Amino acid sequence: MACIVTYLGKSAYELTMELKSFDMAMTKIMIIDDNKTHLVLSEGRFGRIFEKEEVLTFDSPKQALEELSKDVDGEYLIFLDLYMPEVDGWQFLEQYEGLSRKEKDKFYMLSAAVDQSSIEKARNHSLLDGFISKPLTFHAIDSVRKHVLKAATV
Repeated sequence: MACIVTYLGKSAYELTMELKSFDMAMTKIMIIDDNKTHLVLSEGRFGRIFEKEEVLTFDSPKQALEELSKDVDGEYLIFLDLYMPEVDGWQFLEQYEGLSRKEKDKFYMLSAAVDQSSIEKARNHSLLDGFISKPLTFHAIDSVRKHVLKAATV
């Protein structure tokens, strides 16, 4: 099955302006997914593509929110699973909006179930920069890395 990366709803100019201030050298990668097997596989793939960045994994969205609330100076590139039992991706984003970090982090929603309604909802969400179908491939992760780096250097 092919992995699909969809960059959402922002014009190239808007995305470029947002990502210009996003310093990959200061960024941590955060993967939030209740599937522990997916976390282990993703951590290895992300570690090979983002060689210099710290990769953090959380199988609990609540623990990820705690980390984000404690690390007020950190910048994160966050890959968030849509369907989780404890707190789903949409609920996570609602809770995240209560934190004072909105301008610091970039979000990519992950889902094994890719349906048009989820992509449309993601497209209309101001915090999301992309929607990625699972399973994550090296190509999809590298595409995001190149997308972020290219926009940051324009």
